Amino acid sequence: MKIMQSVREWIKRHFQAVKSLDKSSGATFVEIIVTVTIILILMGAITAGTFFFIDKANVARAIADISSLKTAVTAYGMANKFKYPSEGDWQTALMPYLEGQPIGTDPWGNDYIYKCPGPNNKPYEIKSLGSDGEEGGEGSAADLTS
Repeated sequence: MKIMQSVREWIKRHFQAVKSLDKSSGATFVEIIVTVTIILILMGAITAGTFFFIDKANVARAIADISSLKTAVTAYGMANKFKYPSEGDWQTALMPYLEGQPIGTDPWGNDYIYKCPGPNNKPYEIKSLGSDGEEGGEGSAADLTS
């Protein structure tokens, strides 16, 4: 009997609370627009931050790739009495030093550039033109060299 009475009281309170709601208790159109605007601004900030980190990761990968290629060219040169591969066959010549893996493209889809001899009396140079694929540039579009 006590349980039934408790249930009845709960139902009565619940329906009284529902009846006490009026039309002003809902969200207005302006409140909904403000909320949606805030959500869109936050999404834009998160997206912009993500692209910044993707650019930094691509630059770091290109630097690591160039370092690996530099190590392979140096190993090739040491095995061949400091004669480095020519520009025409460098990718094929380095395959054994890269565990049979082909030389891929940089993170932006451009081929790495190999020059032998390199500038400034260097025996060779390995280069990525950056995100823009053109000489020069700043930030992630800057050229990366060995």
